[in-house]
Amino acid sequence: MRWNLVTRKIEATYTAHQASVLCMRYDPIRGLITGSSDNSCWIWSPDLVPLKRLSGHSQGVLDVCFVGDLCVSASRDHSIRIWRDGETERILMHAGPVNAVASFGSTSLASASGDGKLKIWDLETGECLRTMDHDRGLACIKVNGTSIYTGGQDGKVRIWNGLTGECLSVLKGHTDVIRSIDCLGDKILTGSYDCTLRVWDSNTGQCLLSFQSGHSSWIFNVLISRSRILSAGQDKRIMILDFSDGLTIADGPSK
Repeated sequence: MRWNLVTRKIEATYTAHQASVLCMRYDPIRGLITGSSDNSCWIWSPDLVPLKRLSGHSQGVLDVCFVGDLCVSASRDHSIRIWRDGETERILMHAGPVNAVASFGSTSLASASGDGKLKIWDLETGECLRTMDHDRGLACIKVNGTSIYTGGQDGKVRIWNGLTGECLSVLKGHTDVIRSIDCLGDKILTGSYDCTLRVWDSNTGQCLLSFQSGHSSWIFNVLISRSRILSAGQDKRIMILDFSDGLTIADGPSK
């Protein structure tokens, strides 16, 4: 679906998958890649025409991203598939569901898994360059320059140096799974199954804002811009927090 954030109405609906769409990444030049619980990905043109179905995973696709001219998909089947021109070029493995992937430079990939591992991969060779261990499973990651932010089942945000594997800081405050992370400059936004949003200072580790999101259930995804915070939840609602003239909530339709 494409939403108009001013009118809060759906402008268009696009169909290709046979089941729930679990993830997507859009690039104005490369187009859109989507992943679904139907175990497939679709490649779409920049104007959202479905071009090619990517099949190979045996379970749902949990996250997707672009790395250079490659497409990457991460699955509940513990695998990461690297796609070039619609064909599988390489398969990388975790010991648990791969919940999140992100480009880390032009030829490297960061991946986060329910096995509690954050891994950095060289996509040219398939080599795992670094592994960063967590006590419990990971649900989300965000790359910011050479830093990588992780969140997961322990309700903590960890800030890593992606080049050395050093854990720089641990941010505590959430009381349930951290499901999504975004950032803007040195500010980190997190959304949790505890139904709250938090904004952190990545330099000091301080929690700058903490508030009930307006969601009645788990928060699945968050985005931050200079004037807005967006969150999407299990309750079928998209919440828009507007910081342009104070803090107000615009509640998107639930159906």
